[in-house]
Amino acid sequence: EIVTEISGKLDNWNSEMGAATTTTESAIDLIQNEVYGTASDELAVAMASDNKTERDNVLMKVSELEEAYKDITGIDVVVTATEDSYTNANQVKIVGAALNSTTKDTAVELNLSKPSKTYTLDPLEYKNMVQLSMKLEKVSLNEDGKLKVPVYITMPVPDNLDIPKNLVILHYYNDGEEIHPNFNENYTMASFMLTHFSDFVFAEKVVTEPSRPSTGGSSGGFSGSYNYPVKADDVDGATVSFDKSNAV
Repeated sequence: EIVTEISGKLDNWNSEMGAATTTTESAIDLIQNEVYGTASDELAVAMASDNKTERDNVLMKVSELEEAYKDITGIDVVVTATEDSYTNANQVKIVGAALNSTTKDTAVELNLSKPSKTYTLDPLEYKNMVQLSMKLEKVSLNEDGKLKVPVYITMPVPDNLDIPKNLVILHYYNDGEEIHPNFNENYTMASFMLTHFSDFVFAEKVVTEPSRPSTGGSSGGFSGSYNYPVKADDVDGATVSFDKSNAV
C-alpha cells in the first residue's frame, strides 16, 4: 500500500515538474513543500522494497523527477573517491541525491574515502573486510539527521570476496546495523538505500557449514541419522532425490 501510494505521488510530482510553465523557483517550491513534507519515510520503504518490480518502478520515477529537477535548477551531482578508498568513482551511481538540495546552480557531492577510524569485527562472523567512509555534502537534512529524500546507491562489490553474494554492509551511523544489498545477475554490483551517511564496512558474512552426522560401527556401516528433505523429481514420485544442503 505504501509503495502504491508513493508511486502515485511520484507520478503527480513528475507531471508538475514537467509542465511547460515550471520555473526554477516553482521546481524548488515543489521539492520543498510537497516532496520534503511527505515523502522521506514512504520513499525509504519503497526504495528498499524486497519486491524488485515495485522497487525498480519507484526508482525509475525518482530518477525521472531528479533529472527534470537538475535540468531546471542547474543542480548537479558529483562523485569523488580518494585513492585509499580503493573505489572507482566512475562506477558509483546514486539516485535521489540532487533532490536533497534547493540551491540552484550548485553540485551535491558524494565523497568516498578511507575512514579515520579502524573498525574491528568478529572474525567468526565476518571476513574480507573493506572499510569506507561515505559523505553526502551540500544537502539539506531533517532535524534528526536524515536526508530529506533517501538515496539509492549502486557500486562495485569488493573484489576480495570469496562468495560475493554473501556481502553485507555494516552501517556505523546505526551502530553497525547490517544492510543486505541487492545485486545484479553476476554479483559484481551491489545496490542499497540510505537515509544517513557515515562510515561503512563491506564484509563477507561467514557462513557456517552444517555439521555432518557421525558414521561408524565395527562393520563400517552407517550408525548416525540423516534428516534430508526429500523431493520428487517426477509428479508420480517415481524418481526421488535427496537434497543434502540442509543436512543436520
